Amino acid sequence: MDWSGRGGEALPLDLPLWVAFDAPLRRPVRPSAVRVVDSEGRELGPFRLEVRGRMLLLHPELPTHPDLADGSLPPSTEAAILLAGVPQFQAVAGADGRLLVGTRRLPFFTASADQPEALSGSPPGAGPLWLVGLDEERVLWLPGGGEAPPRIRFDGPLDPRTLVRPARLVSADGAESEAPMRLVSNSPEGAVVELGLGHWSGRGVLEFPEGIQGAGGRPLAASLRRVRVWRPR
Repeated sequence: MDWSGRGGEALPLDLPLWVAFDAPLRRPVRPSAVRVVDSEGRELGPFRLEVRGRMLLLHPELPTHPDLADGSLPPSTEAAILLAGVPQFQAVAGADGRLLVGTRRLPFFTASADQPEALSGSPPGAGPLWLVGLDEERVLWLPGGGEAPPRIRFDGPLDPRTLVRPARLVSADGAESEAPMRLVSNSPEGAVVELGLGHWSGRGVLEFPEGIQGAGGRPLAASLRRVRVWRPR
């Protein structure tokens, strides 16, 4: 049996934990058969379980706060994967019917929040981070009406540590205001950011602060540092 972090390296907070067995696993693995706990025995998570042949993957939820502490894997944490084996009823089983014998404890620890590699992000060569929803004229349409802050989406996960400064909105009449940004969801499929624009509507230019990045240091595309926006009443 092998597992992520077995060699003593600090694990990033956004990559799946994995356990490799000597034979293919039976699908699905019961959630009650797999737990992740910290050194005090407190349960971590949630995790989405996936079986790929003899590999068990535990996909974590990504952090949204700058301290990176609200994801499934908190930073600077000693933890362990616990696998249930017989005589427990929910024992992990192989595709051939064999059962794991005895509870297994697989220790690991996570990277600290001040390490750049705490969020590994996309594979190398993934290119810059892009906004989703630009029209053919490269205008970003924001939902209008009501008091709910508009939301925008990026095509990959964001590094919350780079989202501490507000964006700047320049209206068509030249008026300038700050637009605080709040990361409301973060996943490998994309991030959703809430813009604090108040009751503003109309046309303008939204300027993102320098340094905003996707997980793993994926930079925001240079052409998207300033984007035209339109919010109807």
